[in-house]
Amino acid sequence: MTKTETKTKFGAVALAVAALTTVAWAGENDESYTSPLQAGDLPEMTNPDFNESPMGRMEWMKEQMGGELTAEFRDGVLAAGQQLKNGALAAAVGGDWISLGPTDTTRFQNGVNKAQHDTGRMRTILPDPRPSHADTVYLLTSGGGLWKTSNFSANKPDWEPKTDNLFATSGGGAAFGRTPDVIYLGSGDPFRLGIGGIMYKSVDGAESWSPAFALPPNPFGAAPQRILDVKIDTSAGTTDADDIVLVGTDAGLYRSADGGATYSYVPVDAGTEAFFALVVGGGHEDWSFAKTSAGWLVSQAYWQLCSNCFEQTVVYASGDAGATWAPIPDAEGDLNSGAEGRTTLSVAVPGDSDVYALSADFPGAAQFDVFRSTDGGLNWTPLGANAGSAPTNPNVFNPDMDIIAGQAWYNHMLVVDPS
Repeated sequence: MTKTETKTKFGAVALAVAALTTVAWAGENDESYTSPLQAGDLPEMTNPDFNESPMGRMEWMKEQMGGELTAEFRDGVLAAGQQLKNGALAAAVGGDWISLGPTDTTRFQNGVNKAQHDTGRMRTILPDPRPSHADTVYLLTSGGGLWKTSNFSANKPDWEPKTDNLFATSGGGAAFGRTPDVIYLGSGDPFRLGIGGIMYKSVDGAESWSPAFALPPNPFGAAPQRILDVKIDTSAGTTDADDIVLVGTDAGLYRSADGGATYSYVPVDAGTEAFFALVVGGGHEDWSFAKTSAGWLVSQAYWQLCSNCFEQTVVYASGDAGATWAPIPDAEGDLNSGAEGRTTLSVAVPGDSDVYALSADFPGAAQFDVFRSTDGGLNWTPLGANAGSAPTNPNVFNPDMDIIAGQAWYNHMLVVDPS
């Protein structure tokens, strides 16, 4: 299908069902492709296809995440955990327990035996913007939760875990509120299934946290399990209770208009969301937010098979702090062409007119391009990053700007220098 045909059939982007099905199974129809999952195998250890084939890694991830966590099970775990935290079950566990070990472990992952502690990928870095707190930095990790240091400029900063007493240390997203003492935290890493889809709030610099708020199921019955991005709008009111919290999840976009006290599902494109949920048998997720001169942007991906596989992204804009959304106009169709997969948005400073987007291709097996907008994200120009564009510090692994390459379906981070 051409770009024009795609837009004509389903508005902003969504391919026809037949086209989607063909693309979805192309990898397994290809004789050169073999699934890394064999009966009784550990794919990370026994099958080289896991390390060499992007399609193999996606298939492995799909299988790993095949068991969906129901909202009822998650809520039950939260309720029991809250009882234990409040001391209601203290008599049942027989008093205090003492850890007997092990005190250190090694971990085998991606073909490497790591003889050190590993908190996982860095999800969010939050430096305290106050000059008097220049040495205070928060770091959210995928498996180790939120950490804080007050001596960041030291040769070896001291880091303190701040979320070990929460229900899970799976880091999804985190953001400051209108002051750096207010932190909104989403539990649920995008790639490691756990007790996720949960929001917390701290008003004292991560020293204590509010009760857990489990995000409700979306209109199609899918309960959020993974937090993909968290961003805050402080344009309303004057206190942190007026903060507007935008949360991107694997079940869609959630919004709080009361400083994180309650959250509700917000349809970004109700028709396309319903089409993918009810006709295609897939779903949608909101991967990345950016505050620009045009308002808020969100990159929403529509998927099938699994939420990390065959994602087709559309960028939407909101002029009312995330209450309602519409596809960006993008007159040339450069970014909303139907060929983009997972897309990360970034600005140097919230409210900037210059915006950048890093996109995978639709299957997620390769980098598509880097795009730039000079009008707040309403119209975009491709920068041709894959074609001969070289970094200032090339090496054997990245001689060009094809940075995400074969793992374009995986974790992205894009940072813009204010200068």
